[in-house]
Amino acid sequence: MKQERNGTVPMTTPEPSRLPENGYVLDPESATEMARLLLQDRLINEMVGGLFPERENLDGIERILDIGCGPGGWALDLARSYPQKEITGIDISETMLTYANEQKKLHGLENIHFEYMDARQRLGFADRSFDLVNIRAATGYISRHTWPLLLKECARITRSAGVVRVTEIDHPGLTNSGSFEKYALHITRLLAKMEYGFAVDPYTFGMSPMLGKVLQDAGYRDIQMKSYVLDFSYGTAFYPIQLQNVVTGLQLLQPRLIAQEIATQEELERLYEAVVHDMTSPTFCGILYFFTMWGDRYQ
Repeated sequence: MKQERNGTVPMTTPEPSRLPENGYVLDPESATEMARLLLQDRLINEMVGGLFPERENLDGIERILDIGCGPGGWALDLARSYPQKEITGIDISETMLTYANEQKKLHGLENIHFEYMDARQRLGFADRSFDLVNIRAATGYISRHTWPLLLKECARITRSAGVVRVTEIDHPGLTNSGSFEKYALHITRLLAKMEYGFAVDPYTFGMSPMLGKVLQDAGYRDIQMKSYVLDFSYGTAFYPIQLQNVVTGLQLLQPRLIAQEIATQEELERLYEAVVHDMTSPTFCGILYFFTMWGDRYQ
């Protein structure tokens, strides 16, 4: 790709992505997906202003679990920022866990460790093991049928008065690009077809309306939500990072969209080029809404 306007980093074509047999929308062993997740972690942390923007301090929270930690971006930042806390990250990807452990050694972090574990199964921890459980961007691998089971497992391993916090989005973004909106519709249709999210129609992921009820059913109380708005219009501070995040994600999604018969390869290639053209135009405007919802366990 030749375009590098507005200070964006050069965008490279990801390696061909194989379709994971484990039901994940994207290949968890993809090095390109790992790089995208690290970029996404950086974007979210900078945009919301920290690791825990919804709380002033972590008093009484000593043991923290990060479910679906990927390459460890959020968990490693947490371990560096709070050396007195004990951090555990779990993921299904050997590639990402290897990277996370390398970073742990590189930075000499003794308060964090990573484990291979499938969040869709019973978690390999004793009852009441953690003070806080973090889940971020899990809609692409936790189905609507699995969310209640996962959150009940979180309740089991969370101590009384402990916390679970979940960060998600309902839509890839709202823009003034017809091509972007068409690709976004393909994505929401894909997740609906694969039974991810709680939407009753194929136009949204449907997470924010339902997640509070699912948390409540799992045994959490005092459920609260904080929402955020990311302006990734051309020329804004977060535009270069989100541009890279979007174009990489669209390429990685192509094999799954084709396999699920959402669109043909030829259509997706044309649409991708149109999205890049629109997003690198000075007239491009885009907004992404996401939220963090959390609740306390009182049992």
